[in-house]
Amino acid sequence: FFFFFFFFFSSYAKKPIPSRKMNHRQTVLRKSITPGTVLIVLAGRFQGKRVVFLKQLPSGLLLVTGPYKYNGVPLRRINQTYVISTSTKLDVSSVDVKNINDSFFAKAKKADGKKDFLAKDEKKK
Repeated sequence: FFFFFFFFFSSYAKKPIPSRKMNHRQTVLRKSITPGTVLIVLAGRFQGKRVVFLKQLPSGLLLVTGPYKYNGVPLRRINQTYVISTSTKLDVSSVDVKNINDSFFAKAKKADGKKDFLAKDEKKK
C-alpha cells in the first residue's frame, strides 16, 4: 500500500517552470512594413499621425519619423503593434540611420543631487 503512494507521487514530481527571460529573439517584422512605408500611429501622443518607417532597431522597435518639419513627429521608437501600414512608400535610401540605435534614446543620467545639497548647506553655516 505504501509503495503505491510512493510511486504515484514520485511520477508527478514538480518540474521547474521555464523562464521567459532567456527567450530573447529578434521581433519578426510584419511583411507590409519595409523602409519607406508610411504608417499610421494608433496610440500615444501622436495617435492618428502618419509617419515614415526608417528601420527596425535591435530591440525590435520601429524607428519612425514624421518628418518633424511636416507633421511634428520627431524621430521615435514605436512597437509595431501600435501602427497600421499603408500602401504608400517613400524613397528613404538617402537617409542615414546607421548611427541611430536604442542607446540613442537613453536618458542622460543625473548627477547625485545629495552631494550638491549638502555642499550648499555647509556654505550657509
